[in-house]
Amino acid sequence: MRRLAVVMPLVLGLSAVVAVSSGSPASAASNTVHVTTKTSVTARYHGTATVKPTDHQTGNVVVSKRTITVKKGRRTIVKNRAYAKLKPGKYKTTTRITYRTYTVSTEKRTETVKKLSVGPDSSCSFSAGCFIDVSCTVTGADGGAQTFTASCISFANDFTGTYQDGGTYSGGDPGQTTFTLNDEGPEAANVTDAPFVGTVFEPTIAPASDLYVVTHPIKYVKVRHYSHLKSTSSTRQLIVHAGKKVRTCATYADFKSVRVNFSDPQHYGDAKYIVDRKLHSAGHRRNYSDDGTDYIATYDYKTCTSGATLSVSFDNGDAYSKFYFS
Repeated sequence: MRRLAVVMPLVLGLSAVVAVSSGSPASAASNTVHVTTKTSVTARYHGTATVKPTDHQTGNVVVSKRTITVKKGRRTIVKNRAYAKLKPGKYKTTTRITYRTYTVSTEKRTETVKKLSVGPDSSCSFSAGCFIDVSCTVTGADGGAQTFTASCISFANDFTGTYQDGGTYSGGDPGQTTFTLNDEGPEAANVTDAPFVGTVFEPTIAPASDLYVVTHPIKYVKVRHYSHLKSTSSTRQLIVHAGKKVRTCATYADFKSVRVNFSDPQHYGDAKYIVDRKLHSAGHRRNYSDDGTDYIATYDYKTCTSGATLSVSFDNGDAYSKFYFS
C-alpha cells in the first residue's frame, strides 16, 4: 500500500525570468517632496519649543533623512540635526529632506519549493504502513562481505532525486540473489548470480530518511526600483512665541462648570480627574473616610480670588457636592 503526504512548502529560492515596468515619465514627475516646516510656534512658559523638519510627499517617495539647521542672526545654533529646542525669538531655519523615488515593476519569478513527501517525519512512513515502489541501481559491491550500495529513484514521482541506501545480499537458487536493504522496507529479489555495479532491482521500501518532492511554480511579484539619493531644502523665517503662564487657580466660572449630584454622583457627577482639569489643579485633600464600600473625600482647590475658598466632595471618585465662599 502507498500513501503520499504533503506538508507546508519550503521556498528555497527565486530566480527572475522577466520584468515588466509599471513606471512612466508622467508618474515620475509626480514623485516629489515639499518642505512644510512651521514658520511660527509657541514655547512653553519659561521654556522652549521643539521644532522638527517636516515634509509632504507625493507619489512614489521614500524619505531617508530629515535635518534642520537654525541660525539666530549670523550665528548657527543648530546644524543638521533631527530637531531643535528653541527659546522665544526670531530665527532662520533651513530644512533639508533627503529621499529616493522609485518605480514599480511586475516580475515573473520561478520558485523552488520543497514538500516533505515520504520518510520518518511524514505520514507516509514505515510505522504508518506506507511503502513506495522504487528502481535501484547497484553503485558498489563487496563480494567477500556480500554487501552493496545502491541509488534508488521513484517510479511514481513520490520524491525528487535519488535515495541512497545499502544492504546485504545472499544467493538462493541458481541464478537468484536476494537483496536486503538497510531501510525498513521488505526484501526484493533479482535474477542474477551476484550483484555488480549497474545491476538493477525493483524493491518496495519505506525510506529511513525524509525525502521531498521539489517543484518549480511561477509567481508574479511587485519589485521597487529606487533612484539615487535626492534632496530638497527650504530656508524660511521662524518666530518662536513666548508661552503664557499656565493658570493654577480656579475662578468662580470654573467652579460653576463642575457638575455634582448628591443622589447619583457615579452617573451625573464629574469624575475627580475632570474636576482637576476644570479647576486647574489637583487640589489638596482635607479629609476622607473609608468604610470599605464608600470612599468619601473632600478636596480644597486654590482660587484666583484672594480670600475665597473652594472645595469639592467626592464619593468613590465622583463629585457629589461643592462649596464656594468669597
